[in-house]
Amino acid sequence: QSVHVCHRVTVCLCVYVFVVLFFFFFQAEDGIRDYDVTGVQTCALPIYVYVSDHWNDRLQVFDPQGRFLLKWGIRGSGDGEFSQPQGLAIDGDGNVYVSEYGNNRIQVFDPQGRFLRKWGSEGSGDGEFRTPQGLGIGIEGNVYVSDHWNDRFQGFDPKARFLPKWGIRGRSANPVR
Repeated sequence: QSVHVCHRVTVCLCVYVFVVLFFFFFQAEDGIRDYDVTGVQTCALPIYVYVSDHWNDRLQVFDPQGRFLLKWGIRGSGDGEFSQPQGLAIDGDGNVYVSEYGNNRIQVFDPQGRFLRKWGSEGSGDGEFRTPQGLGIGIEGNVYVSDHWNDRFQGFDPKARFLPKWGIRGRSANPVR
């Protein structure tokens, strides 16, 4: 359910095939294979695979051979803590954006996992979420969030300032307008 934006089209197909194969042969750093992987994102060369580990409330980073490199996060609501991390997106500087199902917010980290900023809270107003899920980052750096239970998408500029939202609840083949 994550939205992934690829800036290098020639790498996309290879990265997608790699990610599928990676998870087929995936072995976690701690030996546990009981994951609910809800977000996967690769960043530009060199390619690293970032994994949103929903039930273990953490993110993990692997190299192209599947070797564990880094993890961060524990269960909680403080800066750098997670409650069911969901979607992932990586901007042009390598910063990692994470949507949280349980905390109804977006957190941003540098490539080494250091907390940079956050925004959002539970609600249905502008900049509020009810279980944010997929994330995407446009070429201009704007962040787009699928806001699941509010039946909409919300946009934010690179400084987390609210941009237009769109979407309506519906049952048609294309309810987003």
